[in-house]
Amino acid sequence: MMKHAQQKRRDKMNQSTGWGFVVDHAPGQMPQIINVDALLHVHERLLASLGKLKQRAQGGGQARAETFRARKEQAKKIARKIWSVQPDFSCQAVASMIAQRAGQLEQPRTIRRWIAPLRPSTP
Repeated sequence: MMKHAQQKRRDKMNQSTGWGFVVDHAPGQMPQIINVDALLHVHERLLASLGKLKQRAQGGGQARAETFRARKEQAKKIARKIWSVQPDFSCQAVASMIAQRAGQLEQPRTIRRWIAPLRPSTP
């Protein structure tokens, strides 16, 4: 009988007490009343804040991409100009000249890809 009464009390404490409130109760501890509406409002504000942060970060990434694209086009133009004037230069030499002129490091593999359309095809 005693165990049944304790179980009944415990079940009663775990039920919601009214609209927007929940009682969080563990046996042997004080019950904690939680305002669900306030909690949902806080979560919505946090999600909105996170969305704004994400949007700002995405905008910064797009700005970086545009800057990178402009620098890449400049380096590509310099590489093609150097190689068209002196086609006996190696890709490594062209990469080092781009580093001197444009101040950015490019891999010889990238240079090879850029100047490949300018090279005469070998049968």
